[in-house]
Amino acid sequence: MKTIINDYGNVEIITDAFKIEVSESDKNIQIEVADFDSERDHPWSTIQHQVIEKKREHSKDILTHITGGIYT
Repeated sequence: MKTIINDYGNVEIITDAFKIEVSESDKNIQIEVADFDSERDHPWSTIQHQVIEKKREHSKDILTHITGGIYT
């Protein structure tokens, strides 16, 4: 597993089969999940993309969603 933080502050977590990218703006958080298949012309293919609007009252729900329930 490899974790990359790029110049824009986006975080990419890369494994042998998946890539998860999390980016944040003033208004929302975006999560993109892609799977890897070396047989495809473009090996990374997005399988899920989600935009979560940032609201103060939803902060705990967002963290719980992103961490898979680890955050309480």
